[in-house]
Amino acid sequence: MKVILTSKGFENIKVFNKIKKKLNIEIDKIRMLVIPIARKGRYNKEKYMKDYIELGFKEENVYFFDDEHPQEFEDLDIEIIYVCGGNTFELKHYLKKSGFEKKIYSYLNKGVTYIGASAGSYIATKSIKHVLEFDENTINEKDMSGLNLYDGILICHYDSSRREYYNKLIEKNEKVETLTDDEIMYLNDNEWIKE
Repeated sequence: MKVILTSKGFENIKVFNKIKKKLNIEIDKIRMLVIPIARKGRYNKEKYMKDYIELGFKEENVYFFDDEHPQEFEDLDIEIIYVCGGNTFELKHYLKKSGFEKKIYSYLNKGVTYIGASAGSYIATKSIKHVLEFDENTINEKDMSGLNLYDGILICHYDSSRREYYNKLIEKNEKVETLTDDEIMYLNDNEWIKE
């Protein structure tokens, strides 16, 4: 399974360069499915497409997931699923409602790389309940289960303001990992490595 978790994803050039080194394919050859539903109604597709092109992706190789027509994205020939940041509970809600959570596992089983940015990283953990500390559950999502790609808790955008919460989780004997905006965490031979 190929998984890369980040706080800022492609928005941080340092992080993007670290991700590039982990991929075994040139950026202009990568076919990518972008899942922007953590920003449902607030995601400017044209702006982000321009950003992806500036990073080296080809426009014809970038697909934007539409949770109202999920079947169109079930059998794409892709190398990456890029799950964007935004509201973690909206992401959970619309992924589940569309049934696409299960399709993510199918892609991973085919060797596709999962890349999460903030909410996209949170949803990759075993549970998103701890994210209530940072995100408002505006959609009243009841299901707090994550994809369980990482079997612990993740604190994205980690800095001194989140240290106290981190310490509380550690005291509860939780498996917790932190990610600053400049770090990535990736799975390598069943071992999580942070850079």
